[in-house]
Amino acid sequence: MTARELAFYLLGRHSRIRYPHLDIIMAAVLSDKNGNFGWNINTKGLRGGIHAEEGAFRRANPKRLCGATLTVVGLRLESGNLLCSRPCERRCLGLAIKHGIGKIEYINQARIWVVEVL
Repeated sequence: MTARELAFYLLGRHSRIRYPHLDIIMAAVLSDKNGNFGWNINTKGLRGGIHAEEGAFRRANPKRLCGATLTVVGLRLESGNLLCSRPCERRCLGLAIKHGIGKIEYINQARIWVVEVL
């Protein structure tokens, strides 16, 4: 399964019934030449929750992060529309740079995949 396929699979597994407090759901997948090695969806807790990218980094093997690809996709639950899913500047993009991620891929506002080399 490719990173993009896994990201969409994660979105499909989760619904408003399971996470009634979420308006949107984001999925993040870390991958390298050997395949996918870290993934997560966003959660919302008492302290604001965990972004999908943060959770993926926490679950990943740190030895595989340098040069890896971070794939992110988002969905508005009520309408089922894909969202612009570029990692946020405030938290997630900084984590990607800190961990030496080689590129990020995400859906833009036109619902087209974009690949950015970091």
